[in-house]
Amino acid sequence: MIRFIGLLGYWFNNFLISFIEIFSIVALFIRYFPLSLSSKYHNRAIFFESFLNAVYQTGIRTLYVTSIISILFGLFISLQIINYVNININNLEAFVNLLIIFVIHEIGPLVSGIILILRATSFIAVRLSLMEVNDEYEVLKSFGINPIVFIVTPILSAFPLSLLAIIFYFDFLSISASYFILFIQNNTIEFGYFWKILLLKIGNIEIVITLLKAMIGGILIGAISILFSQKVEKKFSKIANSVATSITSATIVFIIINFVISLIGYLVWNF
Repeated sequence: MIRFIGLLGYWFNNFLISFIEIFSIVALFIRYFPLSLSSKYHNRAIFFESFLNAVYQTGIRTLYVTSIISILFGLFISLQIINYVNININNLEAFVNLLIIFVIHEIGPLVSGIILILRATSFIAVRLSLMEVNDEYEVLKSFGINPIVFIVTPILSAFPLSLLAIIFYFDFLSISASYFILFIQNNTIEFGYFWKILLLKIGNIEIVITLLKAMIGGILIGAISILFSQKVEKKFSKIANSVATSITSATIVFIIINFVISLIGYLVWNF
């Protein structure tokens, strides 16, 4: 019993330290972001070069995976709905409302975040871990390059923007795939009319929830990737553990963030 309590205390202590370290990285991002856009010491050029590379790795290189998964989810969801309800022009709004709840509210942000974590977090964690092991941060400083401007601000800027773009892309493809199944069942419903009804049904709450999940989730995913990449203690043997811990921690945090934001959104919506 005493050993179990000791383990709980150890885990809680590690969690508290990691929590503080993550928000310290976020605080550094907020503090140094204006400096990153300054032309002083070529910070702006350094920032945008790293930012564009991060966007490519976190956003563009996930498109093919996002395309496949979003279409499969859209087909699966619409098949399940149509299996129980015969959709026609009179009850199309009910079908659209279900898509908004399942895809835009929940599945779109959650799956998009997991795709980002699996593709981008592993890449960033490995890259930064190797930099730590090879003392590349000291090399950057010797060339007058601020590691925060080169690493922290580009990553924490790219992750939320890429996540937001992936969510929109996922939602569009998934809902379009859902229409394909709907069209097979009832070819009298036009694609343009379907999207018109859907866009009219999307309210401010859906937009706010999506933005919060993308911005908060993206920044925390990026911060976690940076944090655990610095814990390799200059040992190649610890890089694998760093990557695994980054992915696991980012996934857990992102799922919790999604749940909390969705819960708050539903409470606000109902009131």
